[in-house]
Amino acid sequence: MNGEPAPTVHGEALRWLDKAEEDRRSARHLMSLVPPVPDVVGFHLQQAAEKMLKALLILVGHEVPKLHDLDVLIRLLEPVLVLPPVLMDAVRDLTPWAVAGRDPALGRYRGPSVEELVTAQDAVDRLAGFVAARLHAAPP
Repeated sequence: MNGEPAPTVHGEALRWLDKAEEDRRSARHLMSLVPPVPDVVGFHLQQAAEKMLKALLILVGHEVPKLHDLDVLIRLLEPVLVLPPVLMDAVRDLTPWAVAGRDPALGRYRGPSVEELVTAQDAVDRLAGFVAARLHAAPP
């Protein structure tokens, strides 16, 4: 016990969303580097989406699993909260970017193209709006 009150569900979800926003801002900044660093940008976009989905899990009262598979996180949400299908499909595609481009021991990996990164950034931005709307609608 450190004397601090336990965070509320809403407060805990906000903490995850704040961390997701750091990843989102990092990805946006890194997109402008020359030469580009697509694997790093992809990693931060995947991490932002993962943390946003985990914030939603907290909001619906689900324990946060220690995994990076966005499809699994979406399926955990589905019984109580359905994301728009177009958004789900776009976000699911980011899962490989969590590890594949970060670990040379995994073999050859074709990182995301600039076009894929722009599309992913848009999906993550839309997911951020979806999560923010749910957080603001939830009681503090």
